[in-house]
This record gives sequence, C-alpha cells and structure tokens, in this order.
Amino acid sequence: MKKWLAILSLGLVLMACGDGVDREALRKQVMDVHDEVMPQWGGIGKLKSQVLKKAADLEAADSTDAKIKELRDIAIDLDAAYKVMSVWMQDWQKNAKPFESGEAGKEETLAFFKSEQDRVDKMKVQIQSAIAAAEEALK
Repeated sequence: MKKWLAILSLGLVLMACGDGVDREALRKQVMDVHDEVMPQWGGIGKLKSQVLKKAADLEAADSTDAKIKELRDIAIDLDAAYKVMSVWMQDWQKNAKPFESGEAGKEETLAFFKSEQDRVDKMKVQIQSAIAAAEEALK
C-alpha cells in the first residue's frame, strides 16, 4: 500500500511539474525582492512630506535655489519610486495567474518570470536610491 501511495504521489508531482518549470521557485524569487522592498515603500509618503517641508522652510528663509530644487527633485524621485511599486503590483495582479498556474507554456512562463525579476530588481534599486537620497538630504 505504501509503495502504491509513493508511486501515486510521485506521479502527481511529475504531472504538476510536467514542463520542468518550478513556478513556485520562480514566483518566490520575484516575491522575495518585492517583500524586501515593501516595508520601505510604505514610508515613502512620510519622507516626501519631510523633504517638501524642508524645501518650504528653506524657501521661507530665502535659502539658495539650488538646495530647494534638489529637495523638490528628490520629492519627484520619491513619487516615482512609490508609483513604480504601485504599477508593478497592479500589473502582477492582472497578469501573473496564467504563469503561476501553468496555463502558459514553458517558454512564455520563463520569459514572464525573467521579465518580472528584472522589473522588481530595478524597482528595488529605484526605491532604495530615492529613500537614501531623501534621508541624506534630511540630515
């Protein structure tokens, strides 16, 4: 009985992974980057407010235009970093299902996960760079 159960289990596993693509591992790689950056993403709005307040304070004190422009540019970068995560999450919700479930073919699945890995890696850099610039400017 145990032997038949083991054979049946192996057969189910092989059927689930019939095309040799470990969708769960590919999904996990993408989501690991997302999960790493997500907590940082949540603080972008607060940082943006602080940067804009500092710019307004400098403007009120008749400070140099260069520093004010730098702060406003940082706020724009923070905004872009916030949006890139929002867009990525919406795209993932809309597009990932056939690649996660096995509905899509092997080549399409591999291409999708490669593209998404590239996107989240770039997103991570963009978010962390914007945050680092803001934190440095607020010192």
